[in-house]
Amino acid sequence: MGQHVTGLRRFAFPSAEGRTVYVQEGGILTAVADAVEAETVNDAKAVLELARNAMGPDGGDDQVLRFVCARLAEVLDGVIRVCDARGERLPQSEE
Repeated sequence: MGQHVTGLRRFAFPSAEGRTVYVQEGGILTAVADAVEAETVNDAKAVLELARNAMGPDGGDDQVLRFVCARLAEVLDGVIRVCDARGERLPQSEE
């Protein structure tokens, strides 16, 4: 998907202008990027729990379900971005 730049890693989310963002490995921004990625995954876990509750016997009406579906789409997009960015950092096998 993305190109690998030595010493840099791609941040999972684009800049406000839609450009690819790279952070220096081991730099302070790496810690910030790690924290943002972890928070993205934690948000997804929380929304998943919300969705499970909404689907239960005491779940919500159509408006609640639409809200939950919208949040699920948002967090799924974020988690896919995190997975893609992390996948780029995996060592490439020699084939």
